[in-house]
Amino acid sequence: LAGGRALLAQARSHEAAVRIERGAELNPLPEYQWWLAEAVRAADDPVRAAGLERELEERGEASDPRTLSLFLATRGRAAARAVALAEAEQASRNDGFTHDAVAWARFAAGDLEGADRAMALALAHGTQDARLRLHAGLIAAAAGRAEESRHHLELARRYAGSLTPSERALLPRLEAGATAPNRDLTAPSTSLVGNQN
Repeated sequence: LAGGRALLAQARSHEAAVRIERGAELNPLPEYQWWLAEAVRAADDPVRAAGLERELEERGEASDPRTLSLFLATRGRAAARAVALAEAEQASRNDGFTHDAVAWARFAAGDLEGADRAMALALAHGTQDARLRLHAGLIAAAAGRAEESRHHLELARRYAGSLTPSERALLPRLEAGATAPNRDLTAPSTSLVGNQN
């Protein structure tokens, strides 16, 4: 997975897909499947990428509900399911990453107040993670805290190599002022407004 992610960062998507696919065969976990779908999409095979994502949605809950929640929220699909998965995870993994998943799912569901509360808990752990900071930046922007949002987005940019390609593509769009999730944030034509629950 690490090698494939490095290749993706170098825009070597076909090689990345081969490497990540091997990782996903050895570790059929949602995080690997999500990265594989991203690599396959970057290698210009959107049909296969969509199939991989469907498989992730169908099987991900059994092995890693938190990652599935993050995926669903990012894609703007099944927001209520994303919230339920993330909140259930708090019983066994009550850490900064799980609070982030709750915040992101609540944000995708249109619950800015709940997202803000959960993100405050996530940030209290002091984790320097690009995905968490990307989410924090979006939530702060939606809450009207522009300076805080810029701070988080700057940190997300610093660690952007750990973001999926579609998450990295969000950074310039967010910096341009888009603030509401509630759709597939990674879709090229999405305006980042509205709600698709």
